[in-house]
Amino acid sequence: MNAKFHSLTSRVFLDVCMRCGMCINKCPVYLETGDLGVSPAYRMNTLHLTKMKQRIVESDFLNVYMCTLCGRCMEKCPFGIPTVELWEHLRSYVYTLNKHPESISQIVESLREYRNPYLMPNESRFDW
Repeated sequence: MNAKFHSLTSRVFLDVCMRCGMCINKCPVYLETGDLGVSPAYRMNTLHLTKMKQRIVESDFLNVYMCTLCGRCMEKCPFGIPTVELWEHLRSYVYTLNKHPESISQIVESLREYRNPYLMPNESRFDW
């Protein structure tokens, strides 16, 4: 993990967030699914396990990508935890482990080959 990721996670954020849970009722993904595994507190737990180099369940890696990065959890957090920044770094780390969803690989490949995420030739750009 990069130094910025370590500096963010080494703060009190991990412990504070594990006890609060005030953000859960603002998370649109949780509100839609009702699945605690996609909640901000659960993602923070995944972040904590990652930092402690403990084993993480495969589905937890995929849940990292369920977040819309809307920032509602950050707005609701009484401690001002920069959750969106933490989720972005967590996604980046999951990507380096090659544990990301297949659709992310397809988008990256399309960007490399076509310079757009639509798997369409750049020459036909005006047709989209």
